[in-house]
Amino acid sequence: MTFKYLNIHRVNRNLGIVAVGGGSSIELTEHMEIYNLKVPKLNIKTVEEFQNFLPDVNTIIRNPLDLGGTGINPEVFAKSLITLDNDPNISVVIFIKPYYFDDEFTNAILAAKSHMNKPLICIAHKVMDDIDDYKEKLKFKKELFNVGVPIFESIELTAKALERICVYKEFLEKRKNYHKNKK
Repeated sequence: MTFKYLNIHRVNRNLGIVAVGGGSSIELTEHMEIYNLKVPKLNIKTVEEFQNFLPDVNTIIRNPLDLGGTGINPEVFAKSLITLDNDPNISVVIFIKPYYFDDEFTNAILAAKSHMNKPLICIAHKVMDDIDDYKEKLKFKKELFNVGVPIFESIELTAKALERICVYKEFLEKRKNYHKNKK
């Protein structure tokens, strides 16, 4: 799935992360680092842009970005994705979709994706509360897949997939350089 939805030439090990809650952002960062992926500091202009629309209370403006309670606002969530997309220090934007697979949230993410240049990845944990939750999540997943956003059901699967795509890209680059130097 990763190779189908992500352009290998646009991915490197520098990730931008959006989460709603500190626990999930810390867990995500730890898993990415275990798989030799990086969560670099945000560019100062990116931080300033976030300060223009995120409150000082209950948010942590750094990478990973913790939106706290404001993360349940679809417009804030979407604007955060776009703002991370503009940061020169990252190549991929990852977000954890906690709950709320409703149309308003889905449409906000789809609108954000249409303004983004970097790959966007979603982590949406399994939902098994009731059949209505499952139907909303399935609709959410289909709509994101339709615009080229891969969705993983765990942080570890996301980290493994990204690490493997980076290893493959690095192999291809070394091979290309080897053949170039041989001539």
